Amino acid sequence: MQSIFTGFSSLPAFLALLTLASCTTSAKEVSYSCPASIGVAATVVNAAGKWETIDRGQTNSHTLVAAGFTDGHPKELADLKPWHIDDGSPSAGKPRTVIYKFEGKYPDGIWLSCSYRDTSLVAFQRLPETPSSCEVIYSQKPGMAPTVDSVHCK
Repeated sequence: MQSIFTGFSSLPAFLALLTLASCTTSAKEVSYSCPASIGVAATVVNAAGKWETIDRGQTNSHTLVAAGFTDGHPKELADLKPWHIDDGSPSAGKPRTVIYKFEGKYPDGIWLSCSYRDTSLVAFQRLPETPSSCEVIYSQKPGMAPTVDSVHCK
């Protein structure tokens, strides 16, 4: 009968190697939260003819609708495509899950971008380290648009 410890001088050496292997294969999960809403004030780009405009100081709140990732600063418009989308089941209360995988090098970093209803403005931040993958979880209710519930990266 051949021992499973062949090549190892003892059981402790084998267990130490097994522990080291399990530590190096598990990645630490980090959670991120997009702001639930942003306040936006309007600015006129141009007015036709003799029309004048004023800003009455009113801001509108826009709610979070989506989260995604870019290769480098979002101003570069290098949006990354999801690796997999599981649409879930609103009637069963199963969330929609969007998975991103980051393979290769990202010299300008991976950035989390948060999009909001009825505005082109985006909130964003650079992730401190390039993760191997991230998932965006959307909660779903029948008859309603999915909403961003959480963002997890590892």
